[in-house]
Amino acid sequence: MNLFQCIFIFIFTVVGTNACNCSTNPLSLQINGDGTMSKPYQICNPRQFNLIGNGLNFRKNAYWKVCNPLNFSGLQLVPVGSIENPFTGTFNGNNKMIFNYNYAADPTGRGSVALFISVNNAMLTNLILKPMPITYSTIQISRKRAALAIEVNNSIITNIVGILQNIHAVDYSGGLIFNMVNSVVRNVIIQSTLTVGFGLDGFGLLASRINLCSITTVNIIGEGNVSRSILGDLYGISGIGVVSGIAMRSNISSVNIFFPFALGPTPSYFLPINVGIVVGKSTGNNFRYINVINSPLSFGNLIITNIFGTYPYPYLGIITGETISTTFNNLLIV
Repeated sequence: MNLFQCIFIFIFTVVGTNACNCSTNPLSLQINGDGTMSKPYQICNPRQFNLIGNGLNFRKNAYWKVCNPLNFSGLQLVPVGSIENPFTGTFNGNNKMIFNYNYAADPTGRGSVALFISVNNAMLTNLILKPMPITYSTIQISRKRAALAIEVNNSIITNIVGILQNIHAVDYSGGLIFNMVNSVVRNVIIQSTLTVGFGLDGFGLLASRINLCSITTVNIIGEGNVSRSILGDLYGISGIGVVSGIAMRSNISSVNIFFPFALGPTPSYFLPINVGIVVGKSTGNNFRYINVINSPLSFGNLIITNIFGTYPYPYLGIITGETISTTFNNLLIV
């Protein structure tokens, strides 16, 4: 049993409530339930998930439950919600894997792609996500993308597993979440292999940007690197962290990171700034019980030993890159 499996078993329990009543037809579009807590809408296949859309045909503030693993292979994902009509209910993934969905491109023309475009006053819980890899050949430039959600406001995100393999982060990329404000995150595991490309201003595997959030019990496992993009150049790399690229006025605690991060060679035209194993840019945050284990931050042939970013390398640090008005307690770096 590997470390990832041990952490998964330790954190997550499967709670069986609201028995599912799925059709024997795997292509059925009939969604059972009435959206109440006792009778949540039941998602039995990926086509039913795609019917949620902006939720205009369903109860507001509804309860949803995934009843079967959702395999989007060969089917285009239709994201839930929009900036104008955010998802406002409770979505229980029921620990059923949602996988093989493509969030690299934006065929719907919304300008963003994720399972959820926008959530507000919502709860997303018990989700296991394994999207398709993002490669340079599949990325649609100038589109916000994240595996779970683009905008999260005033919401609770809890009991999430993200298996984000072979992720090439460029432009407006996010890990699980792109932008999160005034929200709570608890019990998250991310397993990822990450390549950072060009044009990034804030990237994190948990969230690119967080503000006024409470984040606790996060485990991130994998490895990352910065390499040349398809344009043959690197530019605009700023605010890169494994947990979050840009974090402001948030409480971040009980974080375990096993994630060596290599910033690549040191050509004169490329100098990354504000890069940390935990957070790239930190302003007004409170960090407690942060463990960074076997996760060196390297820049060319150099191993960065600064805990916090300092001269001569512009804001490269093991915990944070740029650090302003931030408090730290109980840090462990091994």
